[in-house]
Amino acid sequence: MISEKVICNLRSNLIKQCSQHICDIPVTIEKEMFGEVPCYWIKTAQTTARQVIFYLHGGSNVMGSIESHKNVVTHIAHQAGVQALFLEFSLAPEHPFPKGFQDILQVYKELLHKYSPKDIIVMGDSAGGQQGLALLLKLKEEQVSLPAAYVGLSPAVDITLGTLQDNIERIQGQDPIIADIDEIIPLLKLYYTHHSPSNPLISPFYGNLAGLPPMLIQVSTTEALVFQCEDFVEKAKASGVNVTLEKYQNELHAWQLYNPNSLASQKSFKNIAAFIQRHI
Repeated sequence: MISEKVICNLRSNLIKQCSQHICDIPVTIEKEMFGEVPCYWIKTAQTTARQVIFYLHGGSNVMGSIESHKNVVTHIAHQAGVQALFLEFSLAPEHPFPKGFQDILQVYKELLHKYSPKDIIVMGDSAGGQQGLALLLKLKEEQVSLPAAYVGLSPAVDITLGTLQDNIERIQGQDPIIADIDEIIPLLKLYYTHHSPSNPLISPFYGNLAGLPPMLIQVSTTEALVFQCEDFVEKAKASGVNVTLEKYQNELHAWQLYNPNSLASQKSFKNIAAFIQRHI
């Protein structure tokens, strides 16, 4: 059992880790409530309000906030020239699956009253990338208009025990973040609880990917999730999805969060911007 104190420490530590490098881009962050879901508009002098990046944060669905992610999302929005809407969806253990996912679905549907789906890019890192793909699957199921494209930064597409064990063994100790299966699974179970982790809304790898929008997935060659991302891309392509996989050498899982100013992060943002401009 993971204590409340441990959860609080994980959340505060993530904020510290993601705040070590100053973001010198002037930014305006405006809070807007979508129902009961706090969201934040992130805008710079370069961003347009005609389109929107619908950003879903990582953190194993138990941590992550505007404080931990404002720097990286500012960089992405500024480079792409498109404002971002950052969601603070409900987190476990206070609100396990499906509450956070329902928050995301609700906000997306509300956003469709203001924006055409062809002007929306769904984006997320790690567990946020997982949530973004789950959103696409649910929208398709409900026949709700899909966004123009999807971007995943080290997305967790398969959090089943067998796959994670396999991925950790194959990376041979090169990933310091996704390294101990005995620490990771209890954390993930706070989110999915009694639900099967192979549920496509929890592990999107197991969904029907046909008909999903164009995708860009970025992953490091030395993170454990590289293998499941490769498998996901192969399945998506076989399902007729236009998907691009970019592999970066010797970076951390979701490296963009920890140092947005690094050369690898700047290359990532440049490629994301080019991808977005091709699809909106």
